Amino acid sequence: GPPLVFALQTRHFEGDRFRATINLTFALSNIVGLSLFVLDGKVTRDGLVAAAIALPAWAAGQALGWPIRKHVHGERFRWVVLTMLFAAGVSAIVFALT
Repeated sequence: GPPLVFALQTRHFEGDRFRATINLTFALSNIVGLSLFVLDGKVTRDGLVAAAIALPAWAAGQALGWPIRKHVHGERFRWVVLTMLFAAGVSAIVFALT
C-alpha cells in the first residue's frame, strides 16, 4: 500500500521500473496470501462471487490504464504518485475521524 509506494518513490525509480517493482511485490504478496487463505479454508463462495463481480472493474482499469501509462513519465509520474499518496493520506485521516 502507501508505505511501499512512498518507499519506492524515495528511490526515484523511473515509471517503468517503479511499476514493475510494485507489480511484482503485490503479485507475490497476493499469491502467498491467497494460498494461505485457501489452505486455512477462508475462501468462501461469497468471496468468490465478490471477486467475480469485481472483474469488470479490474478489466476497465487495465483497458484505461495501459494506454495512459505511455504518457505518464518523469516528473509527471512523480507528481501523480505524490498526489495519489496525498489523497490516500487524506482519506485515511477522514475515515479515522468519522
